[in-house]
Amino acid sequence: MSYACVSEKPDPLNMDDIMAESENYKEDELNASEVVEMDSTVIVKNWLNDNGVLTDSIIYVSRRMLPDRFSVEPATKFSLFTQTDTIFYSQWKYTDSAKTVNAFYNWVDCYGVSCKSFFIGDEVNFQKKPFKILVGDSTIIYLEGMENFDFKQWDSFYESVGYSSWNYILEQRRRGKVHWYVYEDGKKVSYKK
Repeated sequence: MSYACVSEKPDPLNMDDIMAESENYKEDELNASEVVEMDSTVIVKNWLNDNGVLTDSIIYVSRRMLPDRFSVEPATKFSLFTQTDTIFYSQWKYTDSAKTVNAFYNWVDCYGVSCKSFFIGDEVNFQKKPFKILVGDSTIIYLEGMENFDFKQWDSFYESVGYSSWNYILEQRRRGKVHWYVYEDGKKVSYKK
């Protein structure tokens, strides 16, 4: 059967359907549940307690973020409640460095709910809340606080569990500008454009 003589027009695309697809990845907090005491997240809690940051509790959090699109396994996401701050923690694992870099570059190309675009090395304000992003060969870790938290303490934590080399580290104080770092010869140094 030939369709050349058919005068029927195809149905027009519905923009609401297309927009609904994008809304699936809107970055927001969904729900939370308690952490099981035998879970690996307790390593973070115990290390912080041993190093002077008293933690009250940890809960799992479902929060959709752009790197979730690229990860092959579900991300580890939780909120850590201390006596002075609430810290949101998220970790994504990827099968190889190309997928990790792809996820990170896509994230800084469309960052946050407002989908702001940034260039590597830009010292600008990404968001109001303080945060730290660590990008390794197969891992991206995102930490966000309500108040200013101790970036060096998190560096010490990752060194203690065997993560001592990162491709990029981004650190931004509350309402400040982000600072970019890389590892050269095993040392954290400022990133130069």
